[in-house]
Amino acid sequence: MFMEMEWREVEIFKVINAIGVSDVVFNNHKIEIVRETIVNPTDYVNGNLFFSFVNYALKHYLIDVIGHVTDYGETTEINSFQHGPGYKKFTFEIENASKQRLSCVAWGEKAVQMSNIFSTLDSDMINVCILRFWKLDIHGGTEVHTSGERSQMMINPEIDEVDHFLDWMQISYEESP
Repeated sequence: MFMEMEWREVEIFKVINAIGVSDVVFNNHKIEIVRETIVNPTDYVNGNLFFSFVNYALKHYLIDVIGHVTDYGETTEINSFQHGPGYKKFTFEIENASKQRLSCVAWGEKAVQMSNIFSTLDSDMINVCILRFWKLDIHGGTEVHTSGERSQMMINPEIDEVDHFLDWMQISYEESP
């Protein structure tokens, strides 16, 4: 079993074409575990989170984006054809250093979790939000949605990428008229 943030050595696997509407990577391949696959623990650890931040216009991928929180609403309940009545929805907006805004929608249990986190934010500070493995939707505008349990969100994590973003944002805002 693979667990996030646990490193493993993997031997004997297939590389196959990835087919689907939402891809996690920019190539068309994925690793397939086969019956002969050997997975062993390892002492190797790498703290790199391997982010691949993209602009807000990339289509058909699960993407990573970074921005600061500019607005958020309340959790609402909707009648979902797939999930039934009372399905939770939470919307918010982030802005990147180029001043591009992106509408974001979390669904289900993620909506409740995110609403709780957002309610504790200090509105007097810049709150940096990293979204990982979110699905870009271009039908009716540009927004990202959670994609099941794989979508992740981090608010103000103490990592280098946030420091770089804040530096980039400060430079961008100093250069604007």
